[in-house]
Amino acid sequence: MTLGEIYDSVVNLVYGDVNASPVPLAEIPFIRTLILQKHREVQRDYNFWFNRVRTTLDLTAGISTYPLPAEYKEFIKLDCEGECELIGENLVFLEAPLLDKTVTFDLWQYIPTPAAWNAAHTDAVTRFCHMAIIYMVTAIVMLKRDEKTQAGSYLELGAQALESVYAEDYKRRQSPGAVF
Repeated sequence: MTLGEIYDSVVNLVYGDVNASPVPLAEIPFIRTLILQKHREVQRDYNFWFNRVRTTLDLTAGISTYPLPAEYKEFIKLDCEGECELIGENLVFLEAPLLDKTVTFDLWQYIPTPAAWNAAHTDAVTRFCHMAIIYMVTAIVMLKRDEKTQAGSYLELGAQALESVYAEDYKRRQSPGAVF
């Protein structure tokens, strides 16, 4: 699903027929901002299969500190000799390498939220977590409209939608050849 389709779904749930009851102009950027916030939020508390990344890092002789990739979330493992630790946003080797080399490591990484609204944007988060985002954003808009009962229902639907993605993640981790 694209961000635009997620937006349309939220608007449809909140306003019904948008031709009969158009979305107030002030609500459009508010809803879009919420969608982008929830894009990041659904990734925050759980490491989905689509957040796992295997990457390489070029080490330079004599240098012991290396910045982690953008959107770094959590370190998994490093395939190299020597001890290292995470300090802030850096991978620090206790002993600087003596030779230039490339190391491979696995990490959990956020799928970046677009910096600006792009209705055509799609990624793994919008494909697999779209229902959770739709319901979570709808709940907030309903709260803003002081419709607490409906907001609570949509929060529950959002939690159920996330549980469904967790189940899909579990299933994928159990398949032969999956390494987590």
